Amino acid sequence: MTNRRIAFNILNRVICEGAYANLALKDELAGMHGNAASAITALVYNTIERINYADFLLHHYVTGRLHGSIRLVLRMGISELLFMKSPVYAVCDESVKLTKDIGKAKLSGFVNAVLRRIDRERDSLPDLPEDATERFNILYGVPRFMAKEYISLYGEGFTESLLKSNVHSVTIRAQYPFTSMELEAYLNAKGISYHRGRLTGEAFILESGIDVINNELFAAGKIAVQSESAMLASLACGAGEGDRVLDVCGAPGGKTAYLASIMHDNGSITTWDIHSHRVDLTKSTLDRLHVSIARASQHDASELEKSFIDSMDVVLVDAPCSGLGGGSKPDAYLNRTERSIFELSELQNRILGCCCKYVKAGGVLVYSTCTISKRENEDNILRFLNTHEEFGLDSLEFCLPDGYVGRSYSGMIQLFPNMDGVDGFFIARMKRRAQDGGHTNEA
Repeated sequence: MTNRRIAFNILNRVICEGAYANLALKDELAGMHGNAASAITALVYNTIERINYADFLLHHYVTGRLHGSIRLVLRMGISELLFMKSPVYAVCDESVKLTKDIGKAKLSGFVNAVLRRIDRERDSLPDLPEDATERFNILYGVPRFMAKEYISLYGEGFTESLLKSNVHSVTIRAQYPFTSMELEAYLNAKGISYHRGRLTGEAFILESGIDVINNELFAAGKIAVQSESAMLASLACGAGEGDRVLDVCGAPGGKTAYLASIMHDNGSITTWDIHSHRVDLTKSTLDRLHVSIARASQHDASELEKSFIDSMDVVLVDAPCSGLGGGSKPDAYLNRTERSIFELSELQNRILGCCCKYVKAGGVLVYSTCTISKRENEDNILRFLNTHEEFGLDSLEFCLPDGYVGRSYSGMIQLFPNMDGVDGFFIARMKRRAQDGGHTNEA
């Protein structure tokens, strides 16, 4: 099977079946390494990022109905022609071959003609709308309602900078008892280029190619692949040795494992997920990283577990969210509606309202999402605090570098790909008042 056919299959799963791009790539590229895997990944992500613009052009250049599979072939070809600097002859030739490979040989001439015309007219392509909401929807795929919200909150210039940012780098960290110093020495000895993270020095952003999954340190459970923003969510918990911690939406286990590393594998961590297969993923992660203090089990975080009431030093709610953090997740924009944002914010609020009951007096509640959505983030926290007077926002300064302290307004921080080099991410740290009468066993 050709690389282009593999990319086509992955895109079909993502666009037509609703699969997550990163998981579909992982499935389809299993056992494939090096340049082929990188090329397929680049084509998949670029096609998703430019899907609305491709459709905009096809509306101008094609009359009549387009078969779904041919539309996808053309979307891929347009992405390559205009945004990946691939040779015209190669794009057209490979697109024709793909058209034949998927059983549409009679349309191969049509595909070739459309792509060559777009190439010929690339200096006089149809003008984009003047309205920023429409323009950003076409250029970057962001839903119109989110584009309007971003423009209202951040202005047109910042919004465009945010939407055009790409974050596709691989970030790794050391897992206790392996240290950052030892990891740095290893990378230097192997000639692997990297730079340390802006948010935390324990993050190593790789600059040169390395097959992490087949690396000896990964196999030995000494390193984990984890974004800086996800690491910061764990650091914001301020967990220490001997603490009792609950990670209520913990799959696939990265934050749980980092919490264990921060705690020097001394204490107790319970991690939940609502889906059994994701609990299995968490267990696999914890086993590989030799985490001994964490236990993963299946549980719906929106349902009260009475035996846990008033018992936890730290509760981390890394809530299910819209994933509209830009950066490395362009597929999050696909099929996202205003209704889905409302439903997610309601679920997040139910989870917060339930899981706050597990925090003991003087304990910490951390809420995080991988999205840029005021309704899911700041609005949710203020809504929660208005109905839970026993909690108050607590400073994040202890876990942030100097340049970020001013942005962590009263215990909340929103990260942006264009400003911070990470996917959009939100973190809020709250503390339960030390003098508190405790929670009842009522849900």
